Amino acid sequence: MNPNTPSSFPVSLILRRLVLYLSVSFLECLSLEFSALSSFEAVFRRSPAAWLADLGLIMLMNLVVTVILRKAGIALPLMALIFACWSIANYYTILFHGSPAYPSELENAGTAAQVAGSYHYPISVEVVLAACLFAIEILIILFFLWRRKKPDWGRVKRWQVRLAGLIISLVVAGAAYMSAPGAYQAQMPWHDAVTRFGFMICSLEDITNKADPIAMPEGYSAEALDASPAAGADVAGGSGEAAASEEARPDIIFILNETFFDLDAYTDLQADADALADYRNIPGAVYGCAACAGVGGGTNNSEFELLMSGSMHLLKVAAPFTYLNDNQVSRNVVSYLKALGYQTVGMHAGTAANYNRDKAYPAMGFDKIFLGPDAFQYTGSNGARPWLDSENYKDMIDRYEALGEGPRMMYLMTYQNHGGYEQNDASLDTVHAGQMYGDASDDVDEFLSSVQLSASAFRELTEYFAASDRDVIICMAGDHAPPFIQNMAAREGNPVSDIGISRRLVPYVIWSNRDLTPDSYTDYAALTDLAPMVLKAAGLPLSSYYKEILDLHEILPIRTSDGKYVDRDLQTGQLGEDAAIDELMQRYYYMEYNMLQEDCREALFGLPHE
Repeated sequence: MNPNTPSSFPVSLILRRLVLYLSVSFLECLSLEFSALSSFEAVFRRSPAAWLADLGLIMLMNLVVTVILRKAGIALPLMALIFACWSIANYYTILFHGSPAYPSELENAGTAAQVAGSYHYPISVEVVLAACLFAIEILIILFFLWRRKKPDWGRVKRWQVRLAGLIISLVVAGAAYMSAPGAYQAQMPWHDAVTRFGFMICSLEDITNKADPIAMPEGYSAEALDASPAAGADVAGGSGEAAASEEARPDIIFILNETFFDLDAYTDLQADADALADYRNIPGAVYGCAACAGVGGGTNNSEFELLMSGSMHLLKVAAPFTYLNDNQVSRNVVSYLKALGYQTVGMHAGTAANYNRDKAYPAMGFDKIFLGPDAFQYTGSNGARPWLDSENYKDMIDRYEALGEGPRMMYLMTYQNHGGYEQNDASLDTVHAGQMYGDASDDVDEFLSSVQLSASAFRELTEYFAASDRDVIICMAGDHAPPFIQNMAAREGNPVSDIGISRRLVPYVIWSNRDLTPDSYTDYAALTDLAPMVLKAAGLPLSSYYKEILDLHEILPIRTSDGKYVDRDLQTGQLGEDAAIDELMQRYYYMEYNMLQEDCREALFGLPHE
């Protein structure tokens, strides 16, 4: 054979390209995984199948882009840059938001962009590693691809090799993915899911979940729903009492307070002042702690739980207002009160399109909606921190007083305590922690000082309505803890021993300017319970769904989105551990799932029959 005749099958060249793609894909995978887990031990703990799936998915993406661009020398550096940026964004998203930068987060990029300038971005090990791995990937690409002469592919076409690579990657990734179905469900905390299945598996399932965002509870069927004791319940008033007449129905105000959290209840701050002093001991107030859906972020998840009284346990996606349709969000406390003759108002100073509120709020039944900076008249700030609670309350009072006769319902999502917490000079801090928290010390002081303003503003709000000649009930709750709580040691002797649960316990208060003695258990609750608790305290009729929630609340006041619960003796448990508890929870999940369907049993969620 002539030595100049091209070989029919360039084995060495194909092997060289295989090593190139495997090496780059492995480093990209390592970068993403470490940005999420911050531990090599956790990264390498998962099964070989999970590693093959993650590696196969990334290699598949690299090959697809190579086929599209037709140049490995362009495609691979581009993908290396994309994965490096994704890794860095993932680290900061977890740091500030409490959850990973899955693909669905792109739907909320506008929300993230609005607040991005208020954060401080520390250069961490995760960021440095992502940059170093990117540099190594570029060196590997140069080593394998830099040549003075064109490589000899012989009789084999490049597209044939790339097609074979695509097929192999797809088969490997698909087979490995099928070995771990249901990896990223709301029932499993994201950290556990990524540790077990890998970041790319969870990202892929995040994409598929967008098409079907609601998880059907195990054993659900129309027959199973009918068999639920609550399904046939016909309840009027709290605990069977007569419902309030239309003339006696109190005005109801719900406030979801951005990052309103009692740090001192969680950790030993040894602060020089009590940030919540003005909040505590307000005449006519009933206090407690409510479990929210997440830690460090997830405002829209908390809105869903408060207004819909539905647990995020059944939602496969974060930011549900972005993915649920108008019909699915139509059964909620807003539409319920509207059916009772209430005028309904929804307010938030953030950009109207954030988390799809401009579409979700009308679908929920708000008569009047005030969204975005232009809808608010009072715009005072605390240094560089905008949208004070006290200013939002002035706008809310103006809108309240402008409403006509008949009962009034208002909902306000505040903004003041939003991160980051290095927006002001330290001289503006009015509360200082006695403990040092490293790089987060300044953040803690600014956060405490902002919360102190929130506490004062709420007390002033109750003083205003205390002088009103109308009956008013206000329910205010925080939406989640600040993200830096995950780096704080829990206080010894916390009543709730599970740290993951205690980080979710936000303060809540139910206040009224008339005698208010709720007969619900109030020390602890889930955010899902607050609306029916308020309706019951107001003497309003309760739907079968609300009655089911209150019955469950009396037994298991704390229930989290990842399937944990705490009973009234503060004993913790997990779904799957106790058959009797599982049956109680299952009844509620069946009703919630039905509530979110197009063909729901409207009788379960509407006003009870007379």
